[in-house]
Amino acid sequence: MKTRLFVYGTLKSDQSNHHRMAGQTFIGKARTTPDYRLFEVEGRFDSLGKYPALVKLPYPDVDGPGVSVEGEIWDVDQDCLAMLNAYEDLDSGEYVIKPISIMEIADSIKVYGYLYNWSVVGMRDSGQTWSL
Repeated sequence: MKTRLFVYGTLKSDQSNHHRMAGQTFIGKARTTPDYRLFEVEGRFDSLGKYPALVKLPYPDVDGPGVSVEGEIWDVDQDCLAMLNAYEDLDSGEYVIKPISIMEIADSIKVYGYLYNWSVVGMRDSGQTWSL
C-alpha cells in the first residue's frame, strides 16, 4: 500500500534531505489550497539548522491570510513512510501527519503531509516556497 505524500521543504527534489525519498514515485509538482502558511524554524535544534514548518489556518498566533504553498507529491511505500515519520519525529509532537488540501485534486483523493504542531511565534514567514 502506498501513501500519497505532499512534501514542501527539505524532502523536495532539489533539497538536502531528498535522498530520504529514494525509490519512491514522483507524481508531480503541486500547490496547497490558499489556507496554509510556511514558516522557518531556526535554532530549535542546533544540529538541524533551518527547516520549514507548514501550518493550516486558522492557527494560533498567525495573523493574516493564507497562501498556496508549493511542493511535490510522491507515492511512498510503508517502509519509507515509517522512516519519514521517525525522521519528522512524530513522537515529539512537533509535527503531525494529516490530509493536505491540494489545488486541482479532488478531496476524495487523500494527500497527506507533515504539519507543524508547535508555536510559530517569532518565526520568519517563508512565503509560498521553501528553499535554502
